Amino acid sequence: MLWIGQILFAQETSIRPICTKGTPKLYSDGSSLMAKYFFDSGDSNSVFEDEIGVECTGIEGARRAGIEGLKDLAKDELRDIDGQQLFVEVRDENGEKLLRLSICLQVKSME
Repeated sequence: MLWIGQILFAQETSIRPICTKGTPKLYSDGSSLMAKYFFDSGDSNSVFEDEIGVECTGIEGARRAGIEGLKDLAKDELRDIDGQQLFVEVRDENGEKLLRLSICLQVKSME
């Protein structure tokens, strides 16, 4: 569609949407739309479910966002507790869990 002044014109295009399960929607010219992913986080005691989500370009973009989220979570929540584990789980718009990223604090005596 193309707006000219106050008149809306239909614009012909050869680009057609292609949708593949598990990947962002792609157009026939290779460009992609953003897909929404949700990043639940927590530890062994609690889970915080993401209700807002973030738009990413596919699972690789969601993986990168999950890693950044896990680093932020570790900065804020990692305590001096041996065995503490923090995680981020990535879900798609249908609620399907796609990835789990985690970090665990382990302390070993070298004596």
